[in-house]
Amino acid sequence: MKRKFAFALLIILTMTHNSLKAQEEITTKDTVAFSPQLLAKAKEMHSRFLSVDTHCDTPLNFVREKNYDVGKANRNQVTLIKMQKGMLDGAFMACFVDQGPRTKVSSDSAVQVINKLIDAVYKQVDMNSDRCAIAYTPADLEQLKAEGKKAFFIGVENGYGIGKDIENLERLKKLKVSYLTLCHVMDNDICDSSSKSKDEWGGLSPFGEKVVEEMNRLGMIIDVSHASESTFWDVIKLSSKPIIASHSGVKGIFNHNRNLTDAQLKALAKQGGVVQIYFVGSFMSPKRRETTLYEVLDHIDYAVRVAGIDHVGIGTDFDGGSGVIGCKHAGQLLNLTAGLIERGYTEEEIAKIWGGNFLRVMKEVQNVE
Repeated sequence: MKRKFAFALLIILTMTHNSLKAQEEITTKDTVAFSPQLLAKAKEMHSRFLSVDTHCDTPLNFVREKNYDVGKANRNQVTLIKMQKGMLDGAFMACFVDQGPRTKVSSDSAVQVINKLIDAVYKQVDMNSDRCAIAYTPADLEQLKAEGKKAFFIGVENGYGIGKDIENLERLKKLKVSYLTLCHVMDNDICDSSSKSKDEWGGLSPFGEKVVEEMNRLGMIIDVSHASESTFWDVIKLSSKPIIASHSGVKGIFNHNRNLTDAQLKALAKQGGVVQIYFVGSFMSPKRRETTLYEVLDHIDYAVRVAGIDHVGIGTDFDGGSGVIGCKHAGQLLNLTAGLIERGYTEEEIAKIWGGNFLRVMKEVQNVE
């Protein structure tokens, strides 16, 4: 009798566990789900166009963890394994330095932090040279895809990382750094930030104006993500080349200081630039951690309506506090493509969003005498 009761209890507990597990899957993993047919179509598309994610904070892992290998690791959001699964051709390795004191000594130290991160990117590529390489131009990306390799582009996040010496920009270019994000969450010597700003400069500083002009001369892409609105307008007015927001969202969907207004989107488009939509839930919707891929698609839809299909792209901010339900890491990026297909975007339009628009800007900015 006891055995029968125990067996019945086990069945009930198992059924309850399975039911709860099923509910959990429905409310988390399966909240965003696409048919095998739609995902197969997404895979076919990715085989035909170039895809690039313009902002990943992955290099921080390269220096934090001893014996790190991006070719073997699978616990971070962007690894070679996950890039392969998600059919992502290229990723920008954002070499980030937090804002610190703006003394000469501290600024010089920030330069060394960036140097260490760039060295770490090159080290990871050397360790996996049969599977990836450093890319600097759109042609590099195209060639690497043809060879079956992934492309690692390099960006520097926070102009604090060039210190107080504008000549560091030319040194970074020689290291194949493609873009510089002018600031982070605090004002610096270049400009005011969108976040913890004291409106110190009212936009660009005199040094910041020189930085913009020098980046135009060198053919480096100016990134206004994290910049204040006043900084944005100063850059738009001063830059002779298109600019980007490498990882941002739109205020028309969610009013957050990290997102761009309609006026900014239109100005960015008029100048020929691109806004790269991120996957940071707390910046995209009031749902915060419960933000889904559908909200990301909403931001893309809105940006396309306001700025136009030629001025929107993808910059996830993976490994920097990003990831939404339905797309938690680079291995799930085909879900984004499936979502775009489901919303009626054509392959030509998806190719523009996944890289074509950004690569057009890159080519134009790098076209210097």
